[in-house]
Amino acid sequence: MPRKFTNNFARWLNLGLITLTLLSYLSPYINPNHFWPIALLGLIYPILLVLNLFFIFYWLIKKRRYFLFSLTCVLLGWSFLTKNVGFNKENLSEEQRVKILSYNTHSGRNFLNPETKKRSGEAFANYINSKQADIICMQEFYNNPHYKKIRGSKGEKFYFTESQPGPIVIASAFPIVKEGGFGFINASNGTVFADIDINGTIIRVYNVHLKSNEITIIADEVAASRDLRERETWSKIKTMLKGYRRATKIRAAQTKEITEHIAQSPYPVLICGDFNDVPQSYVYQQLSQGKIDHFQETGRGMGSTFAGSIPFLRIDYILSSPAIKTLRTEVIKDEYSDHYPIVSEINFQVLGHN
Repeated sequence: MPRKFTNNFARWLNLGLITLTLLSYLSPYINPNHFWPIALLGLIYPILLVLNLFFIFYWLIKKRRYFLFSLTCVLLGWSFLTKNVGFNKENLSEEQRVKILSYNTHSGRNFLNPETKKRSGEAFANYINSKQADIICMQEFYNNPHYKKIRGSKGEKFYFTESQPGPIVIASAFPIVKEGGFGFINASNGTVFADIDINGTIIRVYNVHLKSNEITIIADEVAASRDLRERETWSKIKTMLKGYRRATKIRAAQTKEITEHIAQSPYPVLICGDFNDVPQSYVYQQLSQGKIDHFQETGRGMGSTFAGSIPFLRIDYILSSPAIKTLRTEVIKDEYSDHYPIVSEINFQVLGHN
């Protein structure tokens, strides 16, 4: 194949990629109920990023200045990049800390007794205790019989919201002075909140679990078949897209309920949970507006929180009012669930209302 044809073909591919990437930057600002396909571009932003990086190196090797096009495109979306990859230094100060854990536990189904190989609530409780958290937000926490064995970082018995033992629960080593749930609570999704007294300072903690895309199983089947010529494969892809369209619209409505409730909070807020949506989404944009994203602020490395077959997905978060200082954030790559737990440490000495 002539070199000129190859370079021309690569330029057109690169141009198409840049166009899709720039369009993906619009996804946080367009309500899916008005135009849902743009949300798909936000979903695949990490893949678009990797492809742009490939073209940057491709044109550098070719010694062509075309690399500047993808480089400019990536830099224009720098804020999106830092929401997915952390470049922060670890905070080693000796400030007094409160550790927050947010975790979609997937019903604890992968916590097994080493002898019987059967699901073990005790193994689950021991794992949670090993993280030595002070406030825990768990999603898909279905009736774990050992929840009362969970303890705080100093061994304290936890206070649980009335929703315990699940499926959505807030547990705290500090007193819970008020709690509740609202809106779209059902068998698997919902939002609960708790006003927690941390040594005389009250913060309102929200635990959020938004509508799932429910596409993982279908995506696994499509990936396994690897034959786009089969009618059945395209039928599954069509079903997957319909499910995503329905779910993204539902999440937009759920988010409206949550943001309206948060606006009425008399205290600084901490928002934890499984949003089932990426940082380049309308849902994230609405929930994070005026808030600090703990991973973006103090995280390091890849921020992906989904352990399933779809790569690079960051869909679990800890956000807060600016008054809450975050010191360190980590995504723990332990595959006991189809989600990774996320841990953040805050300084309760500097809490104030904002």
